[in-house]
Amino acid sequence: MTPRVSVIMPTYNSGRYLDEALRSIRNQTIADLEIIVVDDGSDDDSATIAGRHAVEDERIRILRRPHEGLSPARNAGIEVACAPWIALLDADDVALPRRLERQLAYLEALPHVAALGTYATRMGASGDDVGVMDIGPVSASQLARLRRRNEVIFLVASSVVFSRRIALEAGGFRRTEGAAEDVDLWTRMADDHLVLTLPERLVRYRIHGGSASSQRFAQQMEDTLRISDNARRRRSGRPELDPATFHAMLRAQPLPSRIRRAAEWQSRYWYRVGAALLADRQPSGLVWLVASFAAMPTIPLRRIRRQVVPWLRFRTRRRIARMVRPTAAH
Repeated sequence: MTPRVSVIMPTYNSGRYLDEALRSIRNQTIADLEIIVVDDGSDDDSATIAGRHAVEDERIRILRRPHEGLSPARNAGIEVACAPWIALLDADDVALPRRLERQLAYLEALPHVAALGTYATRMGASGDDVGVMDIGPVSASQLARLRRRNEVIFLVASSVVFSRRIALEAGGFRRTEGAAEDVDLWTRMADDHLVLTLPERLVRYRIHGGSASSQRFAQQMEDTLRISDNARRRRSGRPELDPATFHAMLRAQPLPSRIRRAAEWQSRYWYRVGAALLADRQPSGLVWLVASFAAMPTIPLRRIRRQVVPWLRFRTRRRIARMVRPTAAH
């Protein structure tokens, strides 16, 4: 029988986290799914871990291929998937038990939605929660505003469930988008379809120094700018720019613009490194946060307001509830 959803999990030397990621999908409250682990040429114990899970759970398929990167790995999984809906989960992230149940209920009730992400909790390499990622348009009106401004569509990639058919029609994940291939696909799908976020924290997103986004940060920033520019070009009937042409265009901008952009990107990167270190209780993260403030204070202030403050409020409410509950019971 055709499963309701195919979960695509690329892994490249993610053995440290893969077991937890796979268990989180195997323990979903819906059972009608398949899990496709795409081993992208790992040389650690990822294949052994995935193989052990496949023996225990017949819903798991393993696709082994030479190392080519995240986009080709995801596309390979999509190509062999059987279900009409594709769910992503990176091998270092964790899905909460009701994630797929909640998303499929939403998508099956509103089939005109082509892709649906969720909010997420941020955690460090050791698994401690350190913040939130409440991103993505939660309504058609919010999406329309982003489209009018030709802004890119950010979703937490590991939280997204999307239509296999529409993704294939859009060309899947494009290798030319480097470190922002997921943002590019959601933005292209949003040209003609609804791409939304379910405002529930149903995924735990891991931040650590070895993540792809940390290692390719500058390229990710430039690719995101190009995706936005190409969205404007597509929607006005003009051809898109390739990476080399867009890079040359950025380098030709006036010096003050280039300096400000460099300072902003440096601040963003230092904040990300600092946050990853602090997530693992390493005090050296404070040095990186100070550097982020020095480069451009508005960047870390905005991140703290959006990612840390809501998490602290949630923790405070939860602690108060735990204190009140025994008193009320007594």
